[in-house]
Amino acid sequence: MNTMKRFMAGLLLGAGLLAAWPLAASAHFEPVGYSDVTVGGDTVDYALYMDPYQLMEFVDLDLNTDGYVDEEEVAGQKEALAGFMGTGLRLSSGGEEAKPVIGRIELTEKGKLPMVRADLQFKFSGPVNNLDIEYAFFEKEDFVHHLNMAHIQLANETKDVVFTKAASSFVWDRASGATHSASAVPTQTIVKLGALIAFALLAALGAALWKRRRTAKA
Repeated sequence: MNTMKRFMAGLLLGAGLLAAWPLAASAHFEPVGYSDVTVGGDTVDYALYMDPYQLMEFVDLDLNTDGYVDEEEVAGQKEALAGFMGTGLRLSSGGEEAKPVIGRIELTEKGKLPMVRADLQFKFSGPVNNLDIEYAFFEKEDFVHHLNMAHIQLANETKDVVFTKAASSFVWDRASGATHSASAVPTQTIVKLGALIAFALLAALGAALWKRRRTAKA
């Protein structure tokens, strides 16, 4: 009985470590951003959230050199932030590409993390029935480790995808009735892959512990 309890405790410990490891790795290696995209008529409203400490690699946000980014520092660098955040997105509809008009830029919170939010508006010459988003930040030099979780709403439909360096574009064609295609990774896929990897590692850990117990017993 004690052996089985130790075995189960080992499994639980392994599960805890595995649950914590991806989050820690993500926080260290993959800064997270967000996109809230809403299509209405001929206009696309795009709220872009980016990690202020990743942005520090491209814009001097720590003006007082204390190692932190605050609201005043973001407000003082709105022009530089607009120059960076406004040039990393390419949106088109029906072959027409629209340039963004940048509204407010502020330090806020998203997903319980500090974020710099930029409100961008893309206006087209006609109703947006299909949408092509190119998350082009990855084309910028040294912009590598990042993922952006996007929630996109067009009419009464929504899509959730994740932009990464290997999957940086999203195409949604509703006008033809065709199923949308996306090279951006669906959020559900990442969750499922994470669960499968965790399960496989847990199984391997369980097998190793079981083999060790049998060897010690022998």
